[in-house]
Amino acid sequence: MLGSAGSIVPKRWILGIFALGLIAIMVATSASPWAGASTLPTAVTASATSSTSIQVDWTAVQAGSTVPSSGVVDAYTVKCVPTTGTTISVTVSGISTATATVPGVTANTAYVCSVFPSSSSTLPASGIAATSITTPLNAATTLGSAVASLATASVQVGGTIQIYVDALGADATKTAITTGFTVQWGVNNANGSLSDTTGTATTYTASSEGVATVMVRVTQTASGITKQDSIAMTNFAVAADPVAVALVDPASSETPELPDISGFEAGAAESAVLKPSSGITTLSVVDAGDSTVSGSVDFGAGAIPTNTSVGVLTSIGSATSATAPMPSGVTSVGSSILSIQVTDKDGVPVGNSYRLNSDATVSIKLPLSTVTSAGADTQGLSIWKATTESGPWTKISSTVTNVDGVVEITGQVRGFSVFRIGFETRGDVAVVAVLPSAGDVAPTTTQALLVTGLGLLLLVGGGVYVRRQRRANGTV
Repeated sequence: MLGSAGSIVPKRWILGIFALGLIAIMVATSASPWAGASTLPTAVTASATSSTSIQVDWTAVQAGSTVPSSGVVDAYTVKCVPTTGTTISVTVSGISTATATVPGVTANTAYVCSVFPSSSSTLPASGIAATSITTPLNAATTLGSAVASLATASVQVGGTIQIYVDALGADATKTAITTGFTVQWGVNNANGSLSDTTGTATTYTASSEGVATVMVRVTQTASGITKQDSIAMTNFAVAADPVAVALVDPASSETPELPDISGFEAGAAESAVLKPSSGITTLSVVDAGDSTVSGSVDFGAGAIPTNTSVGVLTSIGSATSATAPMPSGVTSVGSSILSIQVTDKDGVPVGNSYRLNSDATVSIKLPLSTVTSAGADTQGLSIWKATTESGPWTKISSTVTNVDGVVEITGQVRGFSVFRIGFETRGDVAVVAVLPSAGDVAPTTTQALLVTGLGLLLLVGGGVYVRRQRRANGTV
């Protein structure tokens, strides 16, 4: 018996041989079918060289790599699988080969290309293909979307504009070409010039008035595919500033006399004769019945139309029984009426039909106390005008300031009439008297109502508190 006393083969040898057999079986069953294969193709990349071919590049396997049952790698098979359509395959020889061109691909189609090592055209088993890559979209289609940044442009003569190639244009679904192409710029006539004739950008300069066409040619270096676009340039010259028409004064026989102000109280009226050549002129008056109220009118230089001349009589005084009332919802503030009358060479008023070349500024000043006594606040004040005091009154756009208790309301006009100050009630809120305040700022109607409401709340709250205290103290 093996392993018994006196046996030729020692028992420990038999056990050793048995253990070696088990190890051999384990090694044999666990060995890779790619015994000796040290590497696979790596770093696979793909690019479109034309509308019908793809170039695939990779890092070759190391020497000694083998394919199961076939021996050492001696070729590579490249398969490009489209999203739809037929797979294209090519085989190239040599273990050190690292590139292949795949012809016959379909234009504008995405492909996934894989590289397989082979030996005598035998491919390895499934699952050992190199890393897949998606090729760019077809080069011709992508290049076809490259356009200049502008379709048309207007440039002032002597001015410049920057233009450049947009690799996508308006078609954002395409894959942008960012490298591997050349750009050539040109202009078709002498109306304009380019600072750079190559490169993705250039500066166009408008040389003279007229139309020029800038052309751009984009060529893909690898495929020779070319796309050309053009830009219509309109060169315009800015019109020279018009020569100011000389303001001509009328003959002396057409110039009016200075309006007479002798019938007015001192300071309540002022007059002037204005001609086209007149400079800035200000007429200021003070109400004789209320010296706290004043008015003025400012004429700018050149305000009088050419070949005309007028007399201007400015006066201020109190409203009379013939003065028309203010419109519904408007309260007059103070009783002063500012009158600006324009007369011709015969001293006859020309009325509101006479128009100035530029606005005149009308201003009325009155104390803050006059505003508050009318139940108004400065926020609602405006200048109101009428052709005559008999009305009707219309509001003009006004600006209000309050400096040291003196309120000034100003407005712009080109025709002349009579003016006064009015306070327009806002909405359906009743106008209440404005409470006096420290300084020269009075509370608004809204503020007064809030203060009144707060006072009532405090009174009611105080009464409830006192009553509770009496109950707590046992008093009535």
